[in-house]
Amino acid sequence: PLVRWSVPCFVMLSGALLLSRDEDMATFYKKRLTRILIPLATWTVIYGVARLYYFEVYRYDNPGAPAPSLLAFLAGQFRDLFFLNLSYHLYFVSIILGLYLITPFIRAMIKNTTQQQLELLILFCIVIIATKQFYQNVMFVSHFQIGSSLLYFILGYYIHTYGLTRNQGIVLAVLGVLAIVGMSFGNYHREYVGLAHGDFLYQYDGIFVIVLSCFVFW
Repeated sequence: PLVRWSVPCFVMLSGALLLSRDEDMATFYKKRLTRILIPLATWTVIYGVARLYYFEVYRYDNPGAPAPSLLAFLAGQFRDLFFLNLSYHLYFVSIILGLYLITPFIRAMIKNTTQQQLELLILFCIVIIATKQFYQNVMFVSHFQIGSSLLYFILGYYIHTYGLTRNQGIVLAVLGVLAIVGMSFGNYHREYVGLAHGDFLYQYDGIFVIVLSCFVFW
C-alpha cells in the first residue's frame, strides 16, 4: 500500500496542472502529444537496441536462433508497444494519452460547473466505483462504466483548486491510515490465511486506493 498511490497521484497531478489552464484545443494537442510521443518513440528505439544486442530476447523462445535485423526487430518493438505487449508497465502512457484526448472537453465542463456540482459528481463516481469493487452485479453499477483514471484526473483538479479545510484534512488522514491498514490486513488474510492470490484490495478503481491516493496527494 505504500506505493500503490503512485500512478493515481501521477494522474491527479496531471489533472491539477492541465484542467486549470486555458488554451485552445489545437495548441493543447500539439504541445502535449509531442511531449509524450517523441520521447516514447526515442526510448522504444533505445530499449529495442538493448533488448536485441544485450539481452538477446529473441533467444528466449527459440534458443540458438539467429539475430534478426535491427529494422525488423524495431518494427516488432513498435508493434508490441502499440498493443502494450512490449512492457506492461507502460500502461500509464495509454492512460495519459486517453486523458489528453478528452482534456479540452473536461475543461469546458468544469468551467460551467460549480464547486458543489463538482463535489456531487466526484461523490457519485466514488460510490459507483466503490460499490462495483465489492458488488459487481448491482443493477446501477454492473454495466455502467466510470473509469478510475477520469476520477483521479478530476480529483486532482478539485483538491488543487479548492483545497480542504483542516477538519476535512484530518478526516482524510484518518481514512488514509485506515485504508493502509485495511489493505495490508486484508491482503495478508487473503494471501497467507486464505491462500488465494489476487489484487482485489489493491485495485486502482477500489475505494482503498482512492482514499489513500487522495491523502498522499493532499
